Amino acid sequence: MPKEIHYFLFTREEVFDALVRFQATRAEKLPHDAVATIKLRSDKHGVSAMIVGKSKAKPGFSVDFDNADILGALVLFCRNRRIPLATRASKRLELVGDQIALLTTLNLAAKAPSTDTGSIRYEDDDVEARRQMVKEVPAVIATAAAKARKEAASK
Repeated sequence: MPKEIHYFLFTREEVFDALVRFQATRAEKLPHDAVATIKLRSDKHGVSAMIVGKSKAKPGFSVDFDNADILGALVLFCRNRRIPLATRASKRLELVGDQIALLTTLNLAAKAPSTDTGSIRYEDDDVEARRQMVKEVPAVIATAAAKARKEAASK
């Protein structure tokens, strides 16, 4: 089966920039006058990051980013800089020294159609996975929104 594989290597500064811009799209933005640094780490769940800093409004703050957050931030980073990424490619993050590598793998082999229901059906595993994800996303968003409202109410 032929596959297309690409490695995109991002420096600490690029990851920091991507995460700051990503955080700006979320409910809790980083302070404008903040002085911050980034800490990258890898564990069994993938790559994670923490932005640690201080500002006049917040003497000390930290924001954690999990693997999915970093992946989303880097995809947006690539989109904003017109770096082409295959939409159908599976994407994985790896920590390489003090940089993050985005590995994209695209299966180029055409899958044979299934005939188990008596009709011919062409399937794409990536498309089926996205359909399942689209079904699950509203529940994940609702859970995150409820958590954010609960945290905001407790402050």
